[in-house]
This record gives sequence, structure tokens and C-alpha cells, in this order.
Amino acid sequence: MESSAGREGDGLQDLTVNEVDVTLSKAMAHSNELVQRARQLQAHFQQAQRGMLEINRLCDQADSSIVQGQTLLNRSAHRIHELKQALERHQQALGTAPDISR
Repeated sequence: MESSAGREGDGLQDLTVNEVDVTLSKAMAHSNELVQRARQLQAHFQQAQRGMLEINRLCDQADSSIVQGQTLLNRSAHRIHELKQALERHQQALGTAPDISR
């Protein structure tokens, strides 16, 4: 009696062996479920990391493409400017040159 009174004093109820087995089985099932969920979360996290790496790779490619495009645009603008200057020089030269067709 003293042992059950001591357990009651601790707030524990008298449990049968079957009840303990059922409770332990439920606890094991919950534990296994938590382990499975943790594995699923880890798999999702790894997939997300792979996705982020792919996004970073695509962004790097886009940055490189933009730099190449800007470089080409700048070269083209510079070349157009040079051609305009050459055209103006030629027009000025033709305007001041004597008319040799007479």
C-alpha cells in the first residue's frame, strides 16, 4: 500500500501492464512518425537548396548576358558615333572642295 500511496502522491495513476504496453506502443508510433517527418523535411530542405543553387546559376548567367549585351551596345554606339563624325568630315570636305565637274 505504501508504494501505491507514494505513487499517488507523485500524481501517477495505477496503470496495468496492458495500459503501459499500449502507451509505449503509441509513443513508439509517434516517435517513428516524427522520424519520418524529419526525413521528409530534410529531403524538402535539400531540394530547396538545389533549387536555390539553380536560381543562383541562372542569375549569374543572366548577369553575364547583360554585361555582354551592354558591352556590345556600347561598342555599337561608339562605332556609330565614329561613323557620324566621319560622315560630317566627308560632307564638310565635299562642301569646301572645288567642283571639278565644270
